[in-house]
Amino acid sequence: MPRPANPETRSRLLEKGGDLVSTRGFNATGVQEITAAAGVPKGSFYNYFDSKEAFAVAVLTEYWEAVVAEFGAILNQGQTPPLSRITRYFAGLAEFHERRRYAVGCLIGNMALEVTPTSEDVRINLAAIYREWSAALASCLREAQE
Repeated sequence: MPRPANPETRSRLLEKGGDLVSTRGFNATGVQEITAAAGVPKGSFYNYFDSKEAFAVAVLTEYWEAVVAEFGAILNQGQTPPLSRITRYFAGLAEFHERRRYAVGCLIGNMALEVTPTSEDVRINLAAIYREWSAALASCLREAQE
C-alpha cells in the first residue's frame, strides 16, 4: 500500500527545485538534482508530480501565487495615485527577486523562453499568468490616463 503524500515534502520539492530552475534553467536541472536538494529519494518526486513538465507548472503556479499574495493588492489601492502604485509594484517585485536570489531574472520570463516551445501545459499556464498580470497593469494604466 503506497504511503500518503506529504504536503511538506511537496513544498520542499517546489522550493528547492524552483531555486535550482531559477538559477540553472529548467532543461539544465534534472529530477535527481531536485530531489537531492529537497532531501528526498528520486522516486518520491513522482508521488507528487506526474512528470518534470507537471513540476514546471506547479513551480510557476507557486511562484505566481506568491507574487499575487505579496503584491497583488498594490495595483488596486485606489487611494494611491496609479503611477505610484505601478512604481511600488515593480520596486517590490525587484526586491522579491533579490530575496529569492533570482539573480538571473524573472522565473516567468525565463520559463516562457525556455519551456514553452516544447510544453503545451507550461505554455497554457504561462498564458493565464500573463493575462492576469496584463489585466491588472492595464487597469492601473487606464486609471492613470483618466
